[in-house]
Amino acid sequence: MTDIRIPSPAEVKARKARLWDRAEQKAKPKPKPQTIPQPQPLADATKEYKLAYSTDDVVPFIPLIKVDETPARRPAFSTWEILIEVSRETGVSIDELRGNRRYRFIAKARQRAYYEIASRRRDLSWHEIGHALRKDHTSAMYGVRAYAEEHGLPVVNRAEFKSKPNYKELARRATPAEAEA
Repeated sequence: MTDIRIPSPAEVKARKARLWDRAEQKAKPKPKPQTIPQPQPLADATKEYKLAYSTDDVVPFIPLIKVDETPARRPAFSTWEILIEVSRETGVSIDELRGNRRYRFIAKARQRAYYEIASRRRDLSWHEIGHALRKDHTSAMYGVRAYAEEHGLPVVNRAEFKSKPNYKELARRATPAEAEA
């Protein structure tokens, strides 16, 4: 029979400590010296600039705008600003306006938001109006019509505000007398 020796608890503890130290030494990578490039001083950069260009050659930038052109303007209200305003006036949060709940007070506030966006932002399509509230374009169309009928307001018709006229439809509507004139 062979004699099996059982290590004492102190020997086990010492062996674990040695193994742990070896594992930590292997896990730690040796730091490499890093060289950080130093930024060029501002005075040197200006000297190079002055050497490359004289002040006589520098011409200030003046944007040229034709007299009949007007620069593009930001819309008076963004859809987000309109949603914030409707949320403040109705007491319904923007998350609830954009959510799926169909409680009456939320649905009425959502219809008001549709109407406000459609009447103030005539450059947006029905799809974009619906997308502002995470809904389909048909929901936006119904919401505008329902709010207008309930409050006696004019219904906002998006077809009137298309940027390109339908020339075929205009030609079909024209009578012979109008076409000659």
